[in-house]
Amino acid sequence: MNTDFLQSFLMVHEQKSFTRAALAQHISQSTLSNRIQELEKQLGEKLFHRERDEIRTTAAGEALLEVEIGRASCRERV
Repeated sequence: MNTDFLQSFLMVHEQKSFTRAALAQHISQSTLSNRIQELEKQLGEKLFHRERDEIRTTAAGEALLEVEIGRASCRERV
């Protein structure tokens, strides 16, 4: 998996907004959306529930989040 895609996923989860996540990464919102869509395609799962005023992670998104937090924790120990 592309690390930029994973970073975008983490940023959307943190910011709860595609717009704010894109601004924080200094990329366009369309680039961020494309990254998330490609990641979802690679995993075969939707990662976010997208509603007009709310972004929430799906069960698959929560599972990916746990994996990425675990990886970050392992890297810190090394």
